[in-house]
Amino acid sequence: MPDTLPHEPVGQQPSLSDFNTAMTHFYRGEVYRSSVWRIRLDATTNWAVVATAASLSFAFSETHHTQLMFIITSLLVTLLLSVEARRFRIFDAWRERVRLLEVNFMASHLLGRPFSKDDEWRHILARDLFHPYFKMSLLEAFARRLRRNYIWIFVIIYLSWVSKLCIHPYPASSFAELLSNISVNPFLGLALFILFTGYNACLLALAVWVSFRRPAWGEIQDPNKGFAWLRDDEPEHMAELFQKSRGEDGDPRHHSQDAECSREVQAHDAS
Repeated sequence: MPDTLPHEPVGQQPSLSDFNTAMTHFYRGEVYRSSVWRIRLDATTNWAVVATAASLSFAFSETHHTQLMFIITSLLVTLLLSVEARRFRIFDAWRERVRLLEVNFMASHLLGRPFSKDDEWRHILARDLFHPYFKMSLLEAFARRLRRNYIWIFVIIYLSWVSKLCIHPYPASSFAELLSNISVNPFLGLALFILFTGYNACLLALAVWVSFRRPAWGEIQDPNKGFAWLRDDEPEHMAELFQKSRGEDGDPRHHSQDAECSREVQAHDAS
């Protein structure tokens, strides 16, 4: 992302009231935009579920229905996952803006902290407005949506495919008979079995790989002690902003505000 910004215009600086009004409307717009793309994510997931259910019903309805339906369905679900991954990258870009405003603008208002024209988050937001960019790669987006939803769809498809081979068109009592239900040619049946099993194994490995990566910024995680949104796994520039906002710059007033806010939250939870 480019680090340079256009030269600041010469003129009257906006007042604090104007700034708060502009940020409030901007926040509402970003929330709406991220919500729209979040709904579009649900649409592709629903298509994948419906397509899987329809193919399973068709495949098991008659013994002579081909088991290739499961392979075709798996490829179709992969295509839908690719579309959802592209949408997720766009949603993630808007979600990061929303979280940036929530953490540095809304939270500061709640804690009664003043703003400064030199606040780093304002420069980060301005750079992102001048030069929008994706916050994650397409592969990572693909893997995250796979781990969240689609891995279970692929598991169901694969287990249904194996079940179909065990009973249709003839009950299989051995692995050789199972391969014969795939194809009359045992070598072709073995090759198809290895390819489809390996394909699903690669998807599983991809889901495991992304589970060890840093959570995407803005995703809701399991709560830790204290505030769930103050985590140690935030991006570096956000971690620095959190440290400043939490008073780790040595200002004792910020520490007392955090302690008071924490006591209020705990009292509210106890009630």
